[in-house]
Amino acid sequence: MTIIAADAFLLPSIDSPWLQAIEALGHGILIADAHLQVRWVNTKLAEQLSISKAEVEKKLPLSALFNDIEVKDLSADLTTSANSCLATKTTQRLIVNLAPADKPRSYFDVLLLCFQPSEDIAPVLLMVLEDRTKIILTEKMRRDFVANVSHELRTPLSVLKGYTETLLSGALKDYDLAVDFITTIEQHANRLTRLVEDLLDLSKFEADNFILPLEVISLEPLLLRVQGLAQAKASLKNITVVTQPLPKKLPKIMGHVSSLEQVFLNLVDNAIKYSPADTTISISFQPSDAHVVVAIADEGIGIEAKFVPRLFERFFRVDKTRSKHLGGTGLGLSIVKHTVQAHHGDIWVESTPGVGSTFMVKLHRVLA
Repeated sequence: MTIIAADAFLLPSIDSPWLQAIEALGHGILIADAHLQVRWVNTKLAEQLSISKAEVEKKLPLSALFNDIEVKDLSADLTTSANSCLATKTTQRLIVNLAPADKPRSYFDVLLLCFQPSEDIAPVLLMVLEDRTKIILTEKMRRDFVANVSHELRTPLSVLKGYTETLLSGALKDYDLAVDFITTIEQHANRLTRLVEDLLDLSKFEADNFILPLEVISLEPLLLRVQGLAQAKASLKNITVVTQPLPKKLPKIMGHVSSLEQVFLNLVDNAIKYSPADTTISISFQPSDAHVVVAIADEGIGIEAKFVPRLFERFFRVDKTRSKHLGGTGLGLSIVKHTVQAHHGDIWVESTPGVGSTFMVKLHRVLA
């Protein structure tokens, strides 16, 4: 029998159903020869590692793919495992943390498979990268969410328990003190109620089968109603809520009236909370060919650029002390974002510290 050299490498034609099937897989696939030189990758792997598919297939060493990856000994671990796989023809598996310097951390499950088409051909290495980033980050979000909820519940529950015990221990006999304690208990009970209601709203929006019933509605009466409802609270700080002149032929949108009303009330309420007295909050309307943008601008304290990307995260607060003092649950903007997304719309913010913030909600207009 003639033994072909160890560097012999047979790869089916690109039109081969075998390669086409691998190309269509949702995982990254790499094929290397016995010298650990990359001979073929599918499009998914090139995307995962942000590399050029054409460049990779020019007999690039396997370890070279990970030169820019900031993880200790990853290249060495892969090379060691790959050599072991080729030597023993047994499957090797690694869980690795790929962290490019210019990208968010990514998590991959790497499976190394060794196969030999025939006795005359040297073993071939096949590497499968399964992107587990979303799964791992989702699990982290779940843990953070549980921790945040527990933290938010602990304070009002402690107050309720402590003040109730004090009342039962004899404070009820002092009428003025009892009234003060019961008032505090009511405030924290209301805070708990708001938190539970917000959590229920979030769970509703995040349910897989949730669909918000949309219909053709007019924004003009909705925005005017929001202005009227918000003005009473704004007047306590001598803040004026104004609605800019609306176009004569105001386009209608696809929306859910009560949900959108809650979105705009929440945004205006936040503007009132974080604006100084004697300022103005403006509600404006910007129609385009396919969309409608409602902008709510304030003259408040503004938001630093580094905090803007996290503004719509659950329980995220720019100033935790100030936010809790103002009575927020930390879920309002997250619910706003989910509601807008349920309308197939978008929301973003532009802000300058010390000048103010503008929240913009983009919705689909009904085309005549």
